[in-house]
Amino acid sequence: WDASTVAAKNEMKDFPVARETMASHREKAESFLVEVLNARTGKPLGAVGVNTGSMFLRLENARAAGDWVAVPDLHNRILVYSLSSGKEAGEFFGDHATLSAAAGLICVENERGHLTLYDLKTGDDLDRWVFSKPVILSSFSGDGKKLFVLTADQTAYVLDTQPSAGLDIAASPGEAKPATKE
Repeated sequence: WDASTVAAKNEMKDFPVARETMASHREKAESFLVEVLNARTGKPLGAVGVNTGSMFLRLENARAAGDWVAVPDLHNRILVYSLSSGKEAGEFFGDHATLSAAAGLICVENERGHLTLYDLKTGDDLDRWVFSKPVILSSFSGDGKKLFVLTADQTAYVLDTQPSAGLDIAASPGEAKPATKE
């Protein structure tokens, strides 16, 4: 929602944290309300006020998990917010974010075929992988200990997200090359 619209202002009545965050934004014309809904029930889980410094958000690629909301913009950044505090929790370079609320992780495609794993609380760079083909899908396991990656040539990988754990290949048809550590 464009924060200046009547509809957004009406929605903010139900989300005091988002309302407070929006009030603190200097550039109101560049602020947006992002509401997160439960996909099964349609009920609101929360909302955050997003200020990108520009009007260029790509909400079709926004992701939410647990308390976290990741919103990409057209400046090749992923802006991460906490639903409970409404505050920006981090900013990551790249596109196509995947979140794990259980493990507190975010995986971001920094450039074509390059994935970086970050700690959501600290922003620390935990691991990196390089694939020979573009990544078309990535998804964490329920506990966040594994990351499933599918590349454009239909090669599937299951990566261990635990520190120093290395690489575990789930399926590698044909002569596909496994991901390499950066």
